[in-house]
Amino acid sequence: MEVLELEPLKGQKLRLVMVESEYEIDWHLMEPPASQKDFFSELRIMSREYRDFIDKMAEEYEPDFCVEERGTRSDEEFLYDNPLVDVFKKRGIPYGYVDISDNARDYIWSTMSWKQELRNALKNQIARVIAKNPEAKKSDEHFLNLVTWGQYFEQELRENEDDLKFRVREAWMMMGILDRARESKKKNVTAMFICDPRHTDGVSKLCADLDVDLVTVKVKKEVKNPEETTELSNFLKSNHVEVIPIVVKKKEQRQHILYFLDTDQHASPFDMNMAYDAGFDVVIPLGGVTADQAQRLVQDIIFSRGPKGAKYTAIFVGGSNVNQAQEIFEKAVKSLVPPFEVPVIFDPRGACTTASALVAKAEEAVVTLNLGDVEKMKVAVLGGTGPVGRYACVLAAKLGCKVYMVETWSGASKDYVKAVAADLNAQFDVEIKGVFAPNKEQLMAVVQDADMVFSVAKAGVQLLSKEDVDRLRPGKVLLDVNAVPPLGIEGLDRNDDKKELKHEVYGTGSLAIGALKRQVEEALLKKAKEAKGKAVFDQLAAFETAREFLLGKSAAPKAG
Repeated sequence: MEVLELEPLKGQKLRLVMVESEYEIDWHLMEPPASQKDFFSELRIMSREYRDFIDKMAEEYEPDFCVEERGTRSDEEFLYDNPLVDVFKKRGIPYGYVDISDNARDYIWSTMSWKQELRNALKNQIARVIAKNPEAKKSDEHFLNLVTWGQYFEQELRENEDDLKFRVREAWMMMGILDRARESKKKNVTAMFICDPRHTDGVSKLCADLDVDLVTVKVKKEVKNPEETTELSNFLKSNHVEVIPIVVKKKEQRQHILYFLDTDQHASPFDMNMAYDAGFDVVIPLGGVTADQAQRLVQDIIFSRGPKGAKYTAIFVGGSNVNQAQEIFEKAVKSLVPPFEVPVIFDPRGACTTASALVAKAEEAVVTLNLGDVEKMKVAVLGGTGPVGRYACVLAAKLGCKVYMVETWSGASKDYVKAVAADLNAQFDVEIKGVFAPNKEQLMAVVQDADMVFSVAKAGVQLLSKEDVDRLRPGKVLLDVNAVPPLGIEGLDRNDDKKELKHEVYGTGSLAIGALKRQVEEALLKKAKEAKGKAVFDQLAAFETAREFLLGKSAAPKAG
C-alpha cells in the first residue's frame, strides 16, 4: 500500500497556483443519505464560462503541470466526462488528479467500519424500543443508554470522516503535487491545483510548512445584464454568466513564538504545554534568568523580529522566585520600545492565575449563596506569605476586603510576616495585615473572626482539622488549593464546589479552583497570542478574566 510521506523538495522551488473549483467537490467515506445530497452538485456539469476561465489561468501562469482534486469521481468520469482534459491537452500541459489513494481509503474505512456497524445496530435497537413503547424516551434507562452510545458513535464517525475529508486528504494531495514536481526535474516548477475552496486554509498551512510559494485564485461568478423575469427562455436569452478571477494576496507566514523568561533552571512544563495548546507555534524556554539580564533578553527578542514580527511574538515571565520574577516582569515591560512592543504575561509558577481563580471562586460563593457583601468581609489567607498567598491577599484587598496574611510556619517570625505584608501594601497600594500564628490557638482566633478562609500553604500541610471545621461559626466560606494529601482543610474534598460542610459553612476544593485556573491561563495565553503591540497580563488581568468566567463581570478590581 502506498505510504503518505511529505518531504520538502530538495534543489527545486515550487510555485503552486491554487484555483477554486467551480462547485464543491464531493467526497465522503460513508455514503450520505439521499436527503443530504444536493441536486445540482450531483450533476457535476461544468459551465463554458468556467472552462474558459481555466484556459485563461493556464495561459497566464503557464504551469508545468496541472492537477485537480479527484473527489468521488471514477477514472472514467475524470478522463472522459471532464471538459478540462481538452483545455490542457490543447496547451500541451500534463493534467491529472490527486487525492487519497483508494487502498489507503479502504484501509482507513476497515478500521472504522465496526463503529458504523455498532452505530447501525444501536439505531435498529432504538427503533425497536420506540415501536414497542413510544413513551420509553421519557424515562426508560435502557433506552437512554442506547441513545447515549448511539450519539457517541455517530459523532465520532462524523469527526473521523471530517478529519479524513480535509486534513488527511490535503496531505495526500500535496504529496501527489510534490511527486509530480520532482518528476519534472526543473529547478523552478509552477503547478496549478484545482480544488474545493474549503481546502484553502489546510493547503496554505502545508505550503508554509513545505516551503512552497502559494498563489490563491478565488472564483467569482456574476450574471451580466440581469433582467428580472420569471420566463426561463427570456432569462437565458438576455443574460450570461461571467467568471471573474480574484487573486488572493498571500498572507505573511510567520510563526507565533512565546519566550519564557524563568527564574528557575528549567521553565515549567505545565505552562509550556498550556502555551502550545493555546496555539503558539514555538515556545522557547530561557532558564535561570535574573533581573539584570531582562532588558538585554527582551530587546534581543523584539528587535530580531522587527516591527512586523512583534505581532507574532509574546513573552511569559515565570519562576519559583516570586520577587525576582516580579522584578524581571517590571523590567521586561519597561524594555519594550515602540514600534517593537509585544504582550507580556506574568504568572510565576501559576501564582497569579491560581490566586485569581481562588479569589474569584470565593467571590462567586458569597454572591451565589447570598452570604453578604464581599467588600465588607474579612479574609484570612493561611500560608499567605507564599507565592499564591501573596497574590490572593492583593486581589482580595483590591475587592475591598479586610485581609489578614497568616503565616503558621514556626520557622517564620512576626517581623518577617509584617515585612512581607508591608512590601505588598507599598507595591500594590493595598491594606494587608500580617499575622504570625504558629500555634493552633492563635490560628483559630483569626479563622473564627474571618468570613472567608483561604488555605494556600505548601502541598501536604494540613492547617485545619475536621474538629477545627466543626468549631467554626456559620456564614463562612473555606477554600483549599492543596491537592496533595493531607489536604489543607480536612473534610473538604478536592472536587467540592460550594459544598455545605456543616450548617452554613461552605467549602471549595483544589480541583474546582484548578479547573478555573486552567481556563484563565489558557485565556490569557490566547489573548497574548492575538494581541497587537504592548499588552500586560498580570494578576489583575487574570482576576478580571476569572470573574468574567464566573460572574460575567468585566470590570477589573481597583487598580493600584
